[in-house]
Amino acid sequence: MSDLGMSIDSHSVSHIRMDNKPADWLTSEAELSMEDIQKNVGIKPRAFCYPYGKYDGQTIRALRKAGYEAGFTTEDGFGSDYSRLMQLPRIRVNRSTTMNQFVWLVTRRVSELAPSAFACN
Repeated sequence: MSDLGMSIDSHSVSHIRMDNKPADWLTSEAELSMEDIQKNVGIKPRAFCYPYGKYDGQTIRALRKAGYEAGFTTEDGFGSDYSRLMQLPRIRVNRSTTMNQFVWLVTRRVSELAPSAFACN
């Protein structure tokens, strides 16, 4: 998938909630997940998806320390606030999402950000 241009990023090693955890555990999860992807895929992941959407300030600090540039929550939405790169919303896509559904999801979000781009004159 990586060879075809898909971004491969991290979701932790243990896949458990990341909130209310000790700093050393968070650091280990972040670093081991990054190392595993680097070893097996050959790229350094840039983003992290919080398991179950659970994270806190300490989680964000550990991820930044490990070198992650962005974090995705489970909040529905389209990221446009660059000051919150560690708390980005996302558009949910799963294995049953069709291409037409995907296009609808993306264009719906873009039109919410820039309605005039889709206005009929």
